[in-house]
Amino acid sequence: MSGFSFHRSRVGRGGLGTGRALRSPNVQTRRGPLSLTKVRGRPCPAAGAKLDMRPSAGRRPRGTTTPGRRRAMPASPMKIPFLLLALPLAASCDGGGGTVPDPFAERQIPAELAADVSDAVLAANRFTVDLFRELAAADSGGNLFASPFSVSTALSMTYAGAAGVTQAEMAGVLRYAETQENIHPSYGALIESLDRGSALGGYRLCVANRLWGQDGYAFLEPFLGVCADEYKAGLGTLDFAADPDGSRRTINLWVEEKTENRIRDLLPAGSVTSLTRLVLTNAIYFKGRWENRFDKNATVTSTFLRDGTDAIHVPMMHQEAAFGYARADGVSLLEMDYEGGDLSMLVVLPDAADGLAEMVASLTDERLAAWIAALGKTKVIVDLPRFGFTSSFSLNDVLGGMGMPSAFDPGLADFSGMTGTRELYIQA
Repeated sequence: MSGFSFHRSRVGRGGLGTGRALRSPNVQTRRGPLSLTKVRGRPCPAAGAKLDMRPSAGRRPRGTTTPGRRRAMPASPMKIPFLLLALPLAASCDGGGGTVPDPFAERQIPAELAADVSDAVLAANRFTVDLFRELAAADSGGNLFASPFSVSTALSMTYAGAAGVTQAEMAGVLRYAETQENIHPSYGALIESLDRGSALGGYRLCVANRLWGQDGYAFLEPFLGVCADEYKAGLGTLDFAADPDGSRRTINLWVEEKTENRIRDLLPAGSVTSLTRLVLTNAIYFKGRWENRFDKNATVTSTFLRDGTDAIHVPMMHQEAAFGYARADGVSLLEMDYEGGDLSMLVVLPDAADGLAEMVASLTDERLAAWIAALGKTKVIVDLPRFGFTSSFSLNDVLGGMGMPSAFDPGLADFSGMTGTRELYIQA
C-alpha cells in the first residue's frame, strides 16, 4: 500500500518539529514544521538536498571591508564567487524503552516569543505542504524523503541576507507574515526547544547549522550576527580559492559527524570550486525510540503492495496497542508516539490502493490540521514494514516555480545583505 508519513512534535499541547511533522511548544492550537515522507514500496531515513548560490558573471566583487573583518579578496571580472547551501537529513528509530522527564515542561517557548513562534510554525507548516506537493509532482513514480524544516531553516538564514524583490519573493514562498526582526528569533526559539527535548534522552535530535566562508572574504556583521545568534551557525573559514576539493571534504566530514555517519559525501566532486565564497550547511539527525515497542518475536512475513498493484512479501513488525487513530476524507491516520510523547510519527494511508497521487495533490495545510485534530486514542492492530531509502533532488526549479525566481537569476538576485553587493545568486 502506498501512503506517506511524517514526524510531529508536540509541546505544551502546541507544536514544533522536525523529522517528519511537528507542533510548537506552549502554543495551544498550532503545529510545528513538518517533514513528510511519500512511500511507494520500501522507505528509509537518509536524505540530502543542496542549493548553491552564484554571483552574476557581470558582477565583480568590490574590495570593500567590513568592521572587524579582513579585506575582501580581490577577484578578476571572470572569477566571481558563489554561495552553496547544503541540507542533509538523516533519521532512524528503534524499539527503545525507559523513563523520560516531562518534555512538555522542559521545551516551553518563552512567553514573550510565543505569538511570533506560533506564526512561524504556521508559516513553516504551510511551506512544508507546498514543497511536498511540488516535490511529489516532480517525482511521481518513486519514494520521497524530505525535511522541509531543514530547507526552511537554511532558506531563513539565506533570507537574512536577502533584500528588495528577492526578499519579498522569499517571504512569499516561505509564507512569512513576520518581519526579518521577528522570524529569526522565532527559529532560534524553535531550535533551542528541540535541543532541550533531545537532551532529555527519549530521542536524539540534532539540528546543526554552520557557515563556511572563504578565508579573507568580507561578510557583513549583521548577517553573520543573525546566523550565529539565532541559528547557532558560527563562521568557519576555508580556502576555497586555493583548495576547493579539500574544503569540500572538510564540509562533508562535518556533515558525516553531525548525522552520525548516515550521510556521506553530500557535496559531490566539482560542487565546490575556486569561486566558492560561502557555504551554508544545515544538518538534521533524528533517532527515536517508540513509546510502544515492537516485539521482534512478533515480526512475520506478510504482503506489501507497491504502487497499488505490485504485491511483494516483506517482514512486518506487529503489535496491538492504543494509538492516535482517525478516518477522514478517504484516508486512515495512525499516530505513533516516540518515547516522551512530544514527538510522533503520523502515517497517512489512502483507502484506495492507487490513491496516493490524488491524496498528495489535494493535500493542504488546512486538511492536514483537520486530520490531526481528529486523532483519538484507539486500540489498533499495527503491521508496519521495516523500510529504508534515500532521496536527493535539486530545489532551484522547484523553488523558482513556487514564486522566488529572482533568487536564481544572476541579473535580478539581491543578496546584498550578506556582502553589501548584489553579486550572489542561487544556482542548484
